[in-house]
Amino acid sequence: MELIEEVKDIAVGYLKGVMTIGPDDDATFRILITTTVEGEAKPLLLLGNAHRKFDDGHCIAILNPDAELVDKLGAGCGYSGVNLKDMVTKRCDVMLDVWVLGERRATIGNKYKAHRFQPAKFVVR
Repeated sequence: MELIEEVKDIAVGYLKGVMTIGPDDDATFRILITTTVEGEAKPLLLLGNAHRKFDDGHCIAILNPDAELVDKLGAGCGYSGVNLKDMVTKRCDVMLDVWVLGERRATIGNKYKAHRFQPAKFVVR
């Protein structure tokens, strides 16, 4: 499976989970996990909003961000496409702006993919 699709599937899975078991109809989330993509463990930052009442949600997924980028991005903030791309360029392996609409159809809004992937920048414990 292509790296973009792997990261998208992880983001959509997490977003669906928040929409299903979240304590409120509208939930804001930010989580940093370690995931294995293409056989390598790397950090993955997921942040966004899930709206069970409207059956939709939004998630920014950033694979292998540097520590400064993790500290800089917050949940519940709106990042426009151009600004988001500028923030992540050369600071992560992949960034996806994923939207889940209606019957869990997932689309990618903005995306960034580094020309060269870096080894894991840190490990989430």
